Amino acid sequence: MAVASDELVEVARDYLIAFTNRDADTVERLSFAENGVLAFSIAIPPGVHDSLRDFLARMREVPQTAQRIESQPTGIMHNDFAWLVDFPKFTVPDGRVVSARFSVVLQRFGDFWKVVHSHLSIGGEVMAAAE
Repeated sequence: MAVASDELVEVARDYLIAFTNRDADTVERLSFAENGVLAFSIAIPPGVHDSLRDFLARMREVPQTAQRIESQPTGIMHNDFAWLVDFPKFTVPDGRVVSARFSVVLQRFGDFWKVVHSHLSIGGEVMAAAE
């Protein structure tokens, strides 16, 4: 095993930013879903799987945002797989900062790394807006 490369850190960060800002085109470009089944869920009951197509369609139904995100993913890689974790901070429209936990698994397909699983937990710590 090795420390995740700068390229992997960039893909993970780009995916997180696109995901949280509802940039469906970038999420689609960075994702891989075998047989169309996405390996993550959001607001879906346990044991239910979502297709990438359906997930992206729902994402496209709401306007994109432009949240400020502080992100520094770190992780490991082994052969064609990588796992990264991050504890990003989001500045929400009212100025508060919200902490989160983000994990992502990537797989190399030829020359490209694609997200095959991700998880984002938001909340826990909310800080008052900086004055």
